[in-house]
Amino acid sequence: MKYIILIFSSILTLVFLVTGVKFFIDTWKFKKNAVQTFARVIEIKYALGKNNVKTQSPVLSFTTTKGEKYTYDPSSFFPVTYELGQDIPVLYPEQYPEKVKVNSFRVLYLPPLLLIILGITGVIFSFWLYQKK
Repeated sequence: MKYIILIFSSILTLVFLVTGVKFFIDTWKFKKNAVQTFARVIEIKYALGKNNVKTQSPVLSFTTTKGEKYTYDPSSFFPVTYELGQDIPVLYPEQYPEKVKVNSFRVLYLPPLLLIILGITGVIFSFWLYQKK
């Protein structure tokens, strides 16, 4: 039974680690090649998250380098406070402005780093479990 847990935890942690590294590299490439601009918060949508924490999703409007106006309405909600009229730094691929992302550590790098940390923790746990045999 211990070996089944060891194999399962090893595979799971490698998936976390590889996925986290891939997301980190993809984010780094995205940021390296993206155009940076500022988007204005034109609307704020609210929702109740876990434990009745009020979360919000800002609807953003920005103008591309070609002068085209785009509106970004993310489908996810964040426990971050935005204000109407606030300017937020965003990144987008020049050819695909609809693929805009908020330029912040929390949005760009926190998810892959959490996966990497989970992966490393799992590898350490798997190694410890293997040593206990």
